[in-house]
Amino acid sequence: MEETAVVIKEEKPKKDFSVVSIFQKINMIFAFVMVLSPIITLITGIFDKTFFINFIFDFWFLMYLPVLLAFLPSIIMHLRATKFKDKSLLIIVILTLSMLIVVLISGICNKNFGTDFLEIFGYVLLFVCVFSLDKKTMKIFIHAMLGTLALSALLGIIDPWGNFMPGFTNAVQMASFFFHPNYSANIIGVMLVIVVNFLMKEKKVGLNILYSVYFCIFAFFIYLNGSFVGITGVYFALIIEFIAVWIKTKKFPWKLFVLGLAFVAFAFIVELYPNLEGVRTCKYNYFIEAVAAFDNVFKTNLLQKIFGIAEVPGADGWERDSLILKTIKAALGEGSNNVGERIKTILFGLGGGSLHTLRPHNMIVGFWVDFGLIAMLLHETIIGFLLVYFIKYSKKNRESIRPYFYAIIAYLFITMFGSLIVYHYVYFIMVAAIGLKQIKSREE
Repeated sequence: MEETAVVIKEEKPKKDFSVVSIFQKINMIFAFVMVLSPIITLITGIFDKTFFINFIFDFWFLMYLPVLLAFLPSIIMHLRATKFKDKSLLIIVILTLSMLIVVLISGICNKNFGTDFLEIFGYVLLFVCVFSLDKKTMKIFIHAMLGTLALSALLGIIDPWGNFMPGFTNAVQMASFFFHPNYSANIIGVMLVIVVNFLMKEKKVGLNILYSVYFCIFAFFIYLNGSFVGITGVYFALIIEFIAVWIKTKKFPWKLFVLGLAFVAFAFIVELYPNLEGVRTCKYNYFIEAVAAFDNVFKTNLLQKIFGIAEVPGADGWERDSLILKTIKAALGEGSNNVGERIKTILFGLGGGSLHTLRPHNMIVGFWVDFGLIAMLLHETIIGFLLVYFIKYSKKNRESIRPYFYAIIAYLFITMFGSLIVYHYVYFIMVAAIGLKQIKSREE
């Protein structure tokens, strides 16, 4: 007697047409528009109309805002149903909303609603956009971020003066897609820290090769660029990580040590680049400039004694001390006509964009002079909570979190000597959102 085979048809998974699902799909498009902005500048540059990242971000914000508002009720309901094991995120949300209210008051007091004012709201929306990506999309997003920046750096190496590469500025050398060499170095430095951490934990051969290529491009670019603070930010983050890993594991972190030595080696490999002095922002090797900076801070004369060089232009910090002092005086209302005006200036600043005129080269002081003491304190408190949140979960050996934590450390060091600028702050926001998403994914 023949047995009758029973064929069970597998049911295809039903497509999700919920409001939250539709938002996630639209949100994904906006996230990739922002992370692929270097490619957009390359394409628009072909048609002789380069849209630099600050313009793209402003346009992105104006387009994303109505989308977010349209889906806001459903998003809020979805978030209310989500269980967070840690309440730190809730505190960060409350602090962020408070900061936005103060920034709004600052805009009203100073009658200043320009792009620098709007961009503060845009940063918050960008964080929401990236944080809202699902796990699978987030992996693609991270690779897109690293890939587009590696391409940008490589094209910058090929055409450091922006003479023929579409989308590049030819105003200053090594400016890449980011208008100014310092902005390029800030971004590449942050990405370099992420790539180093990826190389430390990656097991797949193919990805190790890819990350090694990224490492070589980023390391070569940042030394060729010659931005002292950007390079130093990488060293600062890697040294902090080296000490932390050694203490935590009680084992010498050989892999990190070797990668650190490889990064040092590129300081000398880059010297093989032809006509180097005319390309990078400092004509001397990074370590020579480091000695000059040490002389400037500690009033020694090691540069002359060791290398026979009288001075290195720029190692004095380009008068950053006087610029910060001048900005602090402005933020304290110096020159105000009356006490009320001075109090208003201290509490709510001079209005968004003042930092471009005063050039404090410090994110904290720049935020203060733009939006006031209250907004600045809230901003720094948010960053403080962010770091505490990362540290708390890093203690549990969450290797997926470490790359973004130390990248943030590098960025915060860099912005001790640089202002909050769209060109690189958007990457800080994206990295912070990715890192927090890794923590949230671990909670689920």
